[in-house]
Order: sequence, then structure tokens, then C-alpha cells
Amino acid sequence: MAVMSDIARAPAFPPAEIDRLRGESLVALQQQGDDPVAAAFTVVSRELYGPGHPYGHTTAEVAAALTATTREDLQHFHQTAFTPHTSALILSGDLTADQARALATEHFGSWSGTGTDPRSPGPPSPASERVFVVDVPGSTQTTLALAQPGISVTDPDSTAMRVMNAVLGGGFTSRINVNLRERHGYTYGASSSLDLGRDVGLLTLQTNVSTESTAASIHELLDEVAAMRDAPVGAEELARAKDFLSLSLPADFATGSSTAAAVGQLYLANLPADYYQNLPAAIAQTDAEDVQAVARAHLRPEEMKVVAVGDPAQIDPQLTKLARGPVTYLNPDGTPLATK
Repeated sequence: MAVMSDIARAPAFPPAEIDRLRGESLVALQQQGDDPVAAAFTVVSRELYGPGHPYGHTTAEVAAALTATTREDLQHFHQTAFTPHTSALILSGDLTADQARALATEHFGSWSGTGTDPRSPGPPSPASERVFVVDVPGSTQTTLALAQPGISVTDPDSTAMRVMNAVLGGGFTSRINVNLRERHGYTYGASSSLDLGRDVGLLTLQTNVSTESTAASIHELLDEVAAMRDAPVGAEELARAKDFLSLSLPADFATGSSTAAAVGQLYLANLPADYYQNLPAAIAQTDAEDVQAVARAHLRPEEMKVVAVGDPAQIDPQLTKLARGPVTYLNPDGTPLATK
């Protein structure tokens, strides 16, 4: 606690450490260009949130900001963001509430400063284009990401959306995995993820498919999203999805560090202290009508951004048949491709 208090309240920001970490971060960003999944999600973030949004920066823009950031910038940010007004202290282990309070008082009791409230990132500003190809000539497969804005974790529909996502792509027996892997043999696996943020959210479908099945895979994924809206889920798959969600919750509290992280999310997302206690019951009470209702309210397959990372020479003829509008060509770092 003494060390943590010193680091949190009076960091030194040694220039040599700043340079070392800056270099490591820049190398990591460069390596992302070799990862098709990372490239796909860079484009997803840029084109869904928009270039002026805090979540919409390309890899190239992040690299430029890392290079330009000074020690004084870090000090200023720390002074405004790291204050008792904007922080929570979470302890998980073999200690009582009184012991925890005594430690907090001893090591953080004299901490002062009001700082500034974190600003909301604001609503997404999606690009009008719907199809994006990240140029990787000669690639033997296509990495696909289909995405749309989601909802916040405090939205009343968040629990039903969790169940909906579990049915759609949350596990091995989910609809998109059974479709693309078992039924068609396009991929080794397909999944969907539901990012429930404090202010904004994101729904993404992701898979790696054989190049020749790029357009067919996109078609199947969009059909599965539309099917979630068109008809109620079956009793068996609904029960399976709810069990998957409820039975995986204890893993968030399996260790001291995971428990602290889970409780930390309550503070960061402005959720009530009894959120995890009530979540299993909320999942159990979700029925097929609830799932279809949130699918109809929030799923928009006709507006989904489609990002394909692969060889344009093999992908382009297939995308033309999809008839989803013009194709935008990008580099793996999210910047526009100079020539097609």
C-alpha cells in the first residue's frame, strides 16, 4: 500500500522509462499491421466511431500521438485525472472492511485534489460507406469483421442483449459458428462479441474464412443477424445461452485479482454494488420474446460495416455480387490505400 500510494500520488515519470515504453508501444503498433484481426478492428473502430471520436483513431494516428507526447503532457494528465475525486481503491483478500478502511486512511487519507470528471466520448459518427477491404496481397484467407454500434452497460436492454449475443455467436454451439463451421465448412470458428461500454457499445462478428468463400460467408453472417430479428429463439438454444452466461460468471471471481477487476468495473461503468448479485436472476428471467425484442430494437444488418482483410484481387469479384455499395480500400493501419 505504501508503494502503491507513492506511485499513484507522486509518480516520477523518469525520462528514460518514458522513452523505453514509448519505443515498446511503437513496436507493438507496428506488429499490429501483421495481425489481420488487429487490422480489421482498427478499421471497425475508425469507420464506426468516426475520425473525430476518441475511439476512432487509426494505428498511424496513435503512433504519431505516442511520438509527440512529452513528459509534461503525462504530468498534466496525471494532475487532472489521478485524484481522489476520480479514483476508487479496491482491495480483495483476507482482510476485513475495518482493516481495509484503516489501510486506505493511512496511505491515502491525506490525498487531496478534485481533478476533472472524465468526459463522455460522445455518440458514434459512422461512415456512410459499408464495405472496406484491407489490402493484403497474396493472402490465402480473409479475415472478416462485421460491426455496428451497440448499447451501454446501463441500458435496460443490456441483459437481454447479452443473451441474444450468446445465441448469435457467444459459444461453440452459437448460430454463426454452427452455420459457417459445421454447415458450410468456411471456417474453423466464428464468434460475436458484445462490448457494453459505460457510454457507448459495439457489436462485432468476427471470423477467418477461406478466400473463395468471402462473399458467401458475409451473406450467411448477415442472414443470421437478420434471423435474430425475424423469429423468436428456440427453447433449447435459449436455455443453452442462459446457462453459458450464468455458469461463466463465477470465473470472474475465481482469484483475488479477477475479483478486484470485476468490482472495478462496477465503479468504472457506474453500476450498482449489487449488480453481479442480481445478474443471474436477470439472465434467468429473460425469455425468447425479450431476446427478439432487443434484436428488433438494436440489430441493423443493413447498416453493418463489413471489413475484409485479404487479397483484393480475389475478394473484389465476390464483393460486387453482394451489392452493398462501393468498396473503400485501406492499408492495415487504417489509412487510405494510395492506389488500388
